[in-house]
Amino acid sequence: MRMIKRETNASKKAFTLIEIVLAMAIMIIVIPLAFSAFYLVQRSHASVAVMNDAKDYASLNSRAIENLVLNASNASVTSSQDTAYDNSIFSNSGVLYLRKGGVSDVLFDYTQYTITSGQEKWKVTVDFSLSSGTNTLSYTVHLFDNSDPSSLTPYYSLSSSVYLPNGNRNENEKLVTGSGSVFNFDFPSV
Repeated sequence: MRMIKRETNASKKAFTLIEIVLAMAIMIIVIPLAFSAFYLVQRSHASVAVMNDAKDYASLNSRAIENLVLNASNASVTSSQDTAYDNSIFSNSGVLYLRKGGVSDVLFDYTQYTITSGQEKWKVTVDFSLSSGTNTLSYTVHLFDNSDPSSLTPYYSLSSSVYLPNGNRNENEKLVTGSGSVFNFDFPSV
């Protein structure tokens, strides 16, 4: 009797149907996980970028205030402009203004990016507090996000203070203790 020997192919040259289905199932599970991870990273980077922009913009406003009021010798903080003083810093419609000699102008002209409605990203308000005993003006710059107009909570706040070395130099130049949203001041007479 003669034996028939079958030759078997020891190496596979193709994938089986089960292997292909298994690979597709793994891809269906892994791909959404990878995309969600990329999405979370992108959202995280976007929120960090917005927070950094808020910090930078608040810092610019803070430095503008400090540079302007450093030499004030006669000052008060109230809730409205006082025409007895030559200068006032105040917020109107989310923008900081300087009234100088009866004319109001934007405190500093820094272009910020705009949101989809075309308005600027940040609305700015400032709270001032003046202590005549220490000749110190304390203030807090509040930034509100115009893309969420219903929010009453500031997106970011920066508090700082500046020493007024010329304050209370003589009887005619007084720092009047108080707090409010308007800083009224004069520069020293030479």
